[in-house]
Amino acid sequence: MGEKRFQKSSILSVEKFIDTYRMGCRNHERFCFILGSGASVNSGIPMGGTLEYYWMKCMMGEGTDIDGTEPMNAADIRELAENLWQEKRLTYKFKEIEKAWEKMKAEGRKTLSSAYYFDLYTLRFYPHYKNGYRYLESLMEKKEPSFGYHPLTRLLTDGQGNNLVITTNFDSLLEDALFLYTDKKPMIINHELLANYIGDYSIQRPIIAKIHRGLFFDPLNDPEGTTGLKGEWEENLKAIFRMYTPVVIGYGGGDHSLMDFLKDDKNRLPNGIYWCYMEKYGLPDENILDLLRKKGGFLVRTDGFDHVMLQMGNRMFKDEISAHGTEMYLNEQNKKRIDRYYSEIEKLQETRKETENTSESTEEFYKEIDEFKKNEQQDLKRREEKHEMTAWDYNTKGNDLFAKKDYAGAIANYSQAIKMDENNAIFYGNRGLSSYRLKQYEIAIEDLSRAVEKNLSYVNAYYTRGNTYRAIKEYTKALEDYGRAIKLDTHYVAAYNSRGNVYYDLKEYDKAIEDYTKAIELDADYVYAYNGRGNAYYDLKEY
Repeated sequence: MGEKRFQKSSILSVEKFIDTYRMGCRNHERFCFILGSGASVNSGIPMGGTLEYYWMKCMMGEGTDIDGTEPMNAADIRELAENLWQEKRLTYKFKEIEKAWEKMKAEGRKTLSSAYYFDLYTLRFYPHYKNGYRYLESLMEKKEPSFGYHPLTRLLTDGQGNNLVITTNFDSLLEDALFLYTDKKPMIINHELLANYIGDYSIQRPIIAKIHRGLFFDPLNDPEGTTGLKGEWEENLKAIFRMYTPVVIGYGGGDHSLMDFLKDDKNRLPNGIYWCYMEKYGLPDENILDLLRKKGGFLVRTDGFDHVMLQMGNRMFKDEISAHGTEMYLNEQNKKRIDRYYSEIEKLQETRKETENTSESTEEFYKEIDEFKKNEQQDLKRREEKHEMTAWDYNTKGNDLFAKKDYAGAIANYSQAIKMDENNAIFYGNRGLSSYRLKQYEIAIEDLSRAVEKNLSYVNAYYTRGNTYRAIKEYTKALEDYGRAIKLDTHYVAAYNSRGNVYYDLKEYDKAIEDYTKAIELDADYVYAYNGRGNAYYDLKEY
């Protein structure tokens, strides 16, 4: 494993690699990342070599597996391995694997070569491989992305076009990290039937290509499944590597799918390949070194995935990955999600309106809304008694008082909510509506204007402000606000009707009729629109 086997000039430090990466980006070079199980280790998911150790320990009768499986009978495993070898369902003779196992123990190591992974998986979970999927699923359950995934999400979303990850992993750590640290939703290609999407260069969001499939798509994890690329992967990867320069992290090349593809002389890597390895474990095996020699590649000596990503983050996104910057971002995102949830609750409760022709299912739905509201009120009462009221609690209490037409009481509670969270558009909108009901129009307009400043898509605030402008006969502004509400929600029946009312006030009867008719098309039971349209026809003497 000495360094004589590879030119020292082709072994880069992480710092030198980052310089090369940044220079390439400036010259419009595009990079993609190839991730293996080593990228998941610091997240608490064992890498393949570690799993091999525990599987062999268990199968050789020398100890329990990670999941607590009792030691097996080594003689039975040897017999099974020989039978599978004769049937060409294993890549290596088991005697060779046992020899490597004994050598590993003698050297005091606890990892085997990744080359044996798929054979050992086959033996460990034979004959029901779904047990193997459940085993892997349990290892991945509740695991959180390690630090390194944060800088990686920045690299994938910084607009440089380096938005592709190719992985042999089944876990969802990268998807979870993108959800946590960015507002970008990735495209997940977790089956060979979707492989064509990897070559769509118009896609700007992150792309995660799982060439051994996702965990819930019958993942490929045995010699047969990982020999050769399945479906359309090969042709699409040929095109990808003509466009992208691959950066390999945490991948040991133990499969015969992606690794064989990379080694194939017919598959060109015009800009070479950068292969990150753990320096403390020595150089990668000869298989990888031979690939790098043939393809003009470079090794990058590292202390693991988090090391590479931290150093890239420090050089390129130090403010974004700082503890304070990340805390601020996560708090802001969390608040948005909480506000969005409460907003959905408000929408849900707004649907609770009495109509003459409700169906049985609608009545059941209303009953569930009432039950939900009852539970919410009980929870609210408990928090009020403990003096643990939140801004949303005051908003909810304001809504209850509003429903009882106690608009002054509602305003007092909305004001308390605003005092606790002055950036919430809904609180201003609700207080503005209460002021409108009290005919305090100037105060209402002030609050409703703040609401739409804080949320430009706040449909109900535009609608209520339109009603307020109509009340003080500022018809032009009223029409503008109804127009904004309709643009945001083209099915807003009340907005069409109210705009029709303004046109009626302005004696523009044809326009009024057009809006009333639209309201009726959207809701054939909306009596106010029939009444308004009837008045307009009457004034036009169309009896």
